[in-house]
Amino acid sequence: MCRIAIIAITVAMVFSMAGCATTGGSSSSSEPITVTVRGDFSDFVGREAWIAVGDDAYAMPLSVRAGTTSLPFTMLRYDNDRAFTKNGTYMIVLWFRQGDDKSTDVDFVLMSRQINSGDNILEFSAFSKL
Repeated sequence: MCRIAIIAITVAMVFSMAGCATTGGSSSSSEPITVTVRGDFSDFVGREAWIAVGDDAYAMPLSVRAGTTSLPFTMLRYDNDRAFTKNGTYMIVLWFRQGDDKSTDVDFVLMSRQINSGDNILEFSAFSKL
């Protein structure tokens, strides 16, 4: 019985350490995280902008209209749709979609970026097209 408890504790420690390693030892704060992408979005007028922060967070899509120069996303946790508050270094994926047709997606990535509680300003020009 004692051997099973030791194995269970070891497994729990490995999983908790692995969670820290994937996000650079991130920590949570109580302040929600927002990600604002600024730039020229004129090529995507009439589409919806989507964003994902690592495997941890997403935001509801925003409509791109003529003259849009800022996309302010409020990040939500994938696991429970509540406010995302976990600071860390993440890969960020931004894409633009026409209606519900995934084949129209135009995808962009920022391979590694520190994201902190509160508002995070990203320049669209820092993203690479996929």
